[in-house]
Amino acid sequence: MDRPVAFHEGQHAVVDLGDGLRRCYSMSNRPDSAEIEFIMKRYAGRVGSEAVSALSPGAQIFVEMPYGDMWIRQSDAPVCLVAGGTGIAPILGMLRRLAADHDTRPVRVVYGANVRDELVCWQDLAELVLELPDAELVGALTTAHDGWLGVKGLVTHALEPMLAGLVDADFYVAGPPVMTNAVTGLLKGAGVQLDRIRFDSFG
Repeated sequence: MDRPVAFHEGQHAVVDLGDGLRRCYSMSNRPDSAEIEFIMKRYAGRVGSEAVSALSPGAQIFVEMPYGDMWIRQSDAPVCLVAGGTGIAPILGMLRRLAADHDTRPVRVVYGANVRDELVCWQDLAELVLELPDAELVGALTTAHDGWLGVKGLVTHALEPMLAGLVDADFYVAGPPVMTNAVTGLLKGAGVQLDRIRFDSFG
């Protein structure tokens, strides 16, 4: 950026790719520097994704930010961060915030993908979890390889057995609509109050 920018970890920016093409991406880094980081997946044939991939180092683009209200609230409640696919960007940013603050609340991180290679930033998550006094990282793969020690199935399969210990938790959910809808539906069915659920759905 041309100057340091302030935002809450978990918020997103609108990236102007020219010719009326605008896309939203969540920041994965911490604020108050002149750099912002995004985590993106290239989808062949999709206009926005191809436009981002076509950018050259040093290209100048306009960025509007911050937007969104999914950021960590101050409370005594446990925190549960749930990500699917590139929804890991805001979740990673929020986990970085919790680790930097040496937050003492229980923190649970659930991250799902199709295959192991799609669990991007897994090592970053694992290292951040170790910095917190009461934190756990659980992965879920719909197509699990031999030797996978995490959950075989969807994010909801990983989250459901944890809910009994998270009745008073604040939930932050990010990922594709089918995933966020499934997770929010699971939470509502388990009696989690709506004001304890914040989500970012990437269509």
